[in-house]
Amino acid sequence: MDKKTSILAVLPGMWARGGEICTLNLLRGLHEQGYENIFFHAALRQKLPADMELCLLPRLKEVCREVTWGIHGDTPWLSDILSRRLADINPDILLYSWDKSIPKYNYGNWTKSVLVVHGTAQNDFDGYNPQNTDAVVCVSQFAARMAQIPEHKLHVIPNGVPKAVGKNRCKEWGIPADAWVWCFVGGLTRLKRPEMLISALSRRNSWKDEYCLFAGSIDGGMRLDEYATALGVQDRCKFLGHIERPGDVYESSNCLVITSERESMPLTMLEAMSVGLPIVANNVGGISEVLWPTFAVVTDVTDEKEFDRALTTIRLMSGDEAVASDAKHLWQERYSHTVMTNAYIQLFNRLLG
Repeated sequence: MDKKTSILAVLPGMWARGGEICTLNLLRGLHEQGYENIFFHAALRQKLPADMELCLLPRLKEVCREVTWGIHGDTPWLSDILSRRLADINPDILLYSWDKSIPKYNYGNWTKSVLVVHGTAQNDFDGYNPQNTDAVVCVSQFAARMAQIPEHKLHVIPNGVPKAVGKNRCKEWGIPADAWVWCFVGGLTRLKRPEMLISALSRRNSWKDEYCLFAGSIDGGMRLDEYATALGVQDRCKFLGHIERPGDVYESSNCLVITSERESMPLTMLEAMSVGLPIVANNVGGISEVLWPTFAVVTDVTDEKEFDRALTTIRLMSGDEAVASDAKHLWQERYSHTVMTNAYIQLFNRLLG
């Protein structure tokens, strides 16, 4: 694979932060290593989402030769729009994320295709046929087991992220300098279950110096501010909305908390590791594949006693210098976007032969 290799990345259908940002991180890594023929196409079912237009597209345009999108709807086969993009670009590598609305790419024999499986829900694989692609990448062993990929096509390449850069903004956000801060980063949705952290905060009567930062857009009709008020902790819960630079949240916090009902390999977990932040996470998906007990506790957040015990354990570990050191070391060794990019380059080299 030389620097002139052309790569077309396609993200179809619905948008989720993990798939978006992971793809962006990979394309950024390829651009940093001198690959210039990088193209991106969004195969949308409906209109262009506002968060994509405002946040993702400008970043993609920094690293891609061309960024396009089109309304493909629920096309049962390869749409005319994507057919034209493939014909115009004639890419060496087609990198795409699975979506059942586009189950087959009839692009000919000149392009090598790589399907990336980010999700872990059962219906993510409805109608999936591994014969339609040259290689399948799963971001975790858990995702690989769910997808049941043929061994000769399977490649497990974990997500990778750049170091999360930011500054401490506690004063700006109304948090005392000596407070202990739990943070929640991601969409505030029913699937992510941020209300569990609010409940836990209300139960921790012996830790009155604790606050919670929630960074993400509220979705699904959730009334988290009302819930915090009902539990009497509204003054210690800060709802920041969408944060362009999540590094600010990590630098303002003492621990990241992940309460999601379902995850494969959350990018927030890797971002927190990059700056040495300890983690309490629900034991789902590929989370336990990554986290070490020296800087994290994996637990069942639906068990209040276990969840509370995990939070206390992390807080009592906070004086140990090895916590931050181990987290940063593991990120740098296995989960940086440079490590991920190099793994993809090796895969592309094998495919291109």
